[in-house]
Amino acid sequence: MLLAALVAVCAVLAADRASAQIPEDPIHWALAVEPAAATTTPGGTITLALTATIDDGWHLYAISVGPGGPTPTLISVPAGQAFTLDGDISEPAPSSAFDPNFNMTLEFHEGSAKFTIPLKVSLSSGYGMLPARVAASYQTCNDRFCLPPKQVVSSTQVNVRPDMARLPPPPPDRDAFNKALQVKDLAAGITAIEKYVSDFPDSDMVYFAAARGVRNIIDADGADTTRLAGFVRALEKTMDDAGAKGAARPYQRADVYYNMALRLVNRGVLVDDAVRLAGKSVPLLSQDDFMAKALAMHNERQASLGARTPGRTPDPFPRAESEERWTGIRANHLSVLGRALLLQGHTADAEARLRESYALAPVMETALALSTLSETAGKLNDALDLAVAAQLTGRMTAPEFARLHAIYRKTHNGSLDGLDVLLDTTYLAKHVNPIVTTKYTPTPARTNRTVLAELFTGAACVPCVSVDLSFERELERYSRAELALLVYHIHAPTSDPFSNFAVEARSGYYGIHAAPTVLLDGVIAPVGEGGGPLAAEIFDRLDAAVGKRLEVKPSGRITVTASRTGPIVSARMSVSDGPESSETVRLQAALVEDAASYSGENGLRIQPMIVRAMLGHGNERGVPLGKSAPGTIAWDVDLSKLEADNLAYYDWYIADLKKRANIDASFRETKNTINANHLSLVVFLQDDVTHEVLQSAFVPVK
Repeated sequence: MLLAALVAVCAVLAADRASAQIPEDPIHWALAVEPAAATTTPGGTITLALTATIDDGWHLYAISVGPGGPTPTLISVPAGQAFTLDGDISEPAPSSAFDPNFNMTLEFHEGSAKFTIPLKVSLSSGYGMLPARVAASYQTCNDRFCLPPKQVVSSTQVNVRPDMARLPPPPPDRDAFNKALQVKDLAAGITAIEKYVSDFPDSDMVYFAAARGVRNIIDADGADTTRLAGFVRALEKTMDDAGAKGAARPYQRADVYYNMALRLVNRGVLVDDAVRLAGKSVPLLSQDDFMAKALAMHNERQASLGARTPGRTPDPFPRAESEERWTGIRANHLSVLGRALLLQGHTADAEARLRESYALAPVMETALALSTLSETAGKLNDALDLAVAAQLTGRMTAPEFARLHAIYRKTHNGSLDGLDVLLDTTYLAKHVNPIVTTKYTPTPARTNRTVLAELFTGAACVPCVSVDLSFERELERYSRAELALLVYHIHAPTSDPFSNFAVEARSGYYGIHAAPTVLLDGVIAPVGEGGGPLAAEIFDRLDAAVGKRLEVKPSGRITVTASRTGPIVSARMSVSDGPESSETVRLQAALVEDAASYSGENGLRIQPMIVRAMLGHGNERGVPLGKSAPGTIAWDVDLSKLEADNLAYYDWYIADLKKRANIDASFRETKNTINANHLSLVVFLQDDVTHEVLQSAFVPVK
């Protein structure tokens, strides 16, 4: 009897949907913080309001429904986030009436219904706008029939702030620093900075205050350097006196002198002052002093993390990474001194300092200055090699690009043909990945799972380097039937030309806005972060996690074909042997460019597995399996349109950042064009509630 009724209902639904009489879902959900401006703290609570807007003629059943009736509305808080349920969920008073669909009196909502959800915040949640997800399982009916039960997941952002009552008060120097930099009036701000430096010459933030003051004065006064000279010399004397009294460490003094000299050199003003300041900074540099400071900062951070996460094991001090940073710092100090001497006209002394700097690290400004000296000496090939090295640092702006192009044209008959190939081959010849690995040997527990790794990174992200290098080796260790990789470029910390609308949507889906972040099969893998010296350590953690996932039985089998005709990529996907009936599982697909060249500020150039597009529109990525009839899902991508969309993204991002934070952004290069000959498709099944990826597949586009 029940089976016959269900068959009849399905037939009615199919007929009505065919004539467009029934919406896909007459219930529309929205999740928000209640009240809208509410904030919370780690360990605190917050209330969310889940509002169901119900189409006319339809109704949503209440939380409590008697036996034999429809599916009641069930509100839950999925695991795997910073929030857990903290009490009972409340609903508005429902209506009550006889329901002919079930031949009984039932309680339901019409028009709209707001469910109130109390949440508890994890003590280890962190701070900022954190994503909160709430799932609703429900059934809806009108006066004729009912739609099948379904589940949706809604999300919102919760503002989690530090609990100031639990935090120790800021030290006096940090409090004075914050107050000094908050002064808006320029003259008063200069006075505040000078007083702060005088009162706290050994503060770790003195260099920043000095640099901010120099920048603000130059921006305001332009060519008039009267006020600038007074400010620079006043801070110089303060630090000199503090050093003589033992009130400021040598490294702190060097930092202040260097940062003021750097800004003077970059603007080409007060050159004699810049030479004097830079000349003071270099002899004061001490590796022991720097390492002691780095260790103290590391211990302070570990103590802070431990206070927020009781029982946390402190991370070891990254000595090798700190030593690498020290080398770069010394190279930068020597670079500023060399460039200052060059502006002063002392060419021989300048070149000596610049070459000493370049031997330590390829600082972009150093390489370009040496390139200019080589070109002046008629050594065009040397000049080109140095300009290429400058470009590979990833820190060139438009004027420096013009300089590289001019030298390349001089050595290549006025053409730029082959420049990208030269940059790639030079990078690959010098690139060193410290990780040594071998091909994966399947264990007896190996299943037929293809592990999906998702990496949120950025071409400017220095702490991402160790993770990026780890995945570079993972792609060599595993086949694409064993490991598929999706790389989402986010703006971390500067504008990244490989970001796009699909990446924005995926970041929002997971609530991830920081790099590096690694997910394996939809679950965050805490592998760590850091520069190149930490790569081997990060790789070991990552590889162990991948190996474990390869032994987890998948759910579902994905069949994919992908081909390209002209600018059109055509994909056909189907699912079998698995979770077709699960209402929360979606088939997701991503079009990736296997590798592209772009010199990021973190020094890496070959960017692998870049996500260029994802199936679906807006935040509705993927396809619910229940809607995949007749069993095959088609996805056609017009690359020419995609390139235009990616270009439009740049304009949107710049405007959005200006609107949200009043920050002027730009892109050093545009990378919206796609190499149609190096594309692949990654398809995977993902549970929308738990975010778990059940199975994946990787195929090249032929």
